[in-house]
This record gives sequence, structure tokens and C-alpha cells, in this order.
Amino acid sequence: MDGEILPIILILLFLLVLGLVVYLNNIPRINEKVRKKVWEEVLQIKKMAEKNNPLTYRDIIIRLDSLLNKSLRMYYKNSENCGTNLKQAKNLFNKEEYNRIWEVHKLRNKVVHEDKEISSLELKNAYNIISLAIKKILYEK
Repeated sequence: MDGEILPIILILLFLLVLGLVVYLNNIPRINEKVRKKVWEEVLQIKKMAEKNNPLTYRDIIIRLDSLLNKSLRMYYKNSENCGTNLKQAKNLFNKEEYNRIWEVHKLRNKVVHEDKEISSLELKNAYNIISLAIKKILYEK
């Protein structure tokens, strides 16, 4: 009888661990309240961008990159910089999306470090790329 109980206990333990793993993989990585707050900030930036005020373009690019960084930090539960987390996020996006996100991040770096001016087209493209990336990070697994 003891020989029959051990395999049953092992099978039950295996099923318990398997169930726990499935459960933990389905828990959202980002708190719903925080997710909504970040997305509201993205929408506020859109309103700023729609005003077509060239004096705000640089600030908008910086804020977009900051929200991308914040989203990645929440997703990975770390405090790494945006570039480090973007390297880790390669599997979250297809190749084209990933490359576009990097281009916007590099644009942000040029704005900050080289005092680059931003055109309205660059701003619109950057907003579209980063808002889609943030949405994917916040709402998709």
C-alpha cells in the first residue's frame, strides 16, 4: 500500500506546482491603477502634441521616452535605464516595431545631448511608435 501512495502524492505535487506556475504566469505584471495612470499620461501628451506648438516638441519627446522607460521598469520590475530595458524587451515586439522604438529612443538622446530640434512629422511618428509600444507593454503579455 505504501508503494501505491508515493506515486499518487508525487503526481498531486506535480499538478499543484504546474497549477501554481500557470496561475503565476497569468497574473498581470502591472497594477491596473498604475496602468491607467500611465495611459492617461500618454493621452495627455497626445493633446499637447495636437496643439502643434514647436516649443513643446522636445519636451514631448522626452516625456514619451520617460513613459516608455516607466512602463518597461514596471513590466520588468526593476530600475534599469530605458536602453537596458529596451535590450531586454526585444521579444515583446516584432523586429520592425523594435527598431522603430530604438530610433525614437535615439532621437530622444539627440534632443537631450545634442540639442536637436524636432519637426512636427518626427513628433507625430515618435508619438505613434511610443504610444503603441507602451500600450503593448501595459496591456499585452
